Amino acid sequence: MIAENVELAGKAICGEAGKKIASGDVILTYGYSSLLLRILLKAFVEDGKKFRVVVLGSSPRSEGLELLRRLVAANIPSVYMLISGASYIMPEVLIIFIVITFVFSINFLPGNKSFVGCARSASQW
Repeated sequence: MIAENVELAGKAICGEAGKKIASGDVILTYGYSSLLLRILLKAFVEDGKKFRVVVLGSSPRSEGLELLRRLVAANIPSVYMLISGASYIMPEVLIIFIVITFVFSINFLPGNKSFVGCARSASQW
């Protein structure tokens, strides 16, 4: 039952997020998420939307590299940048997807400093 609800929620999120993507968009992402990958693959392959993806990452974990590998394997135009270069690409970006793993019941979003840096950089544009 729980797995079924999680899958239904994933499909709903995928459908709604996919509506936000249009052909010609430049999408900025940070980190890796299987749901984020599903959103991008559905928009590109199934819906036929043509867009570019900029994957931000940071060391030492470099989670974004896994997302980049999978996007490139699906022929989605993608580039990888370190989080320190986010401000250089921000003027071109139209959509930002940041992976949130969970939300506490007090509406607290746990994240790392890179997540905050990405959001701060986006708020300036």
